[in-house]
Amino acid sequence: MFGLFSGGIVKEDASALKRFTDMVKNRYVKETIEETIELIQRDFVDPLPLVEDGGSRINFTFKELPDFLFSINTFGSKLELSVFGTGRYTGFAMFANDDAWAVDASDMAITQATSGAKKLASTLCSMYNINDYSR
Repeated sequence: MFGLFSGGIVKEDASALKRFTDMVKNRYVKETIEETIELIQRDFVDPLPLVEDGGSRINFTFKELPDFLFSINTFGSKLELSVFGTGRYTGFAMFANDDAWAVDASDMAITQATSGAKKLASTLCSMYNINDYSR
């Protein structure tokens, strides 16, 4: 079922995902997780963001990109941005930190990457020269 969508849709989703990820990095990845959480909670009403791990991570989605979960968490003294696919993109992950962006669409112990996740990873790599950890 999830493998039956066109490359055009994947390309559109890749463009939108890159655009939203750039926006999230610029607007929400701040010096501290507290600043980041405050900004996101102010901007997101529906759906509400979820603060986890004692306030060291916040997860949120955009209505425009329902198949992706954005997550900002503390890693040492830095904040890291990750994006995880759901639905037709289950098994997709993107890590957008500094200038070292990477994607992964590998089968994991608890879930297999969908063909959509693999197509999205490949498309992002070819469109934006992002590293692919799945290979």
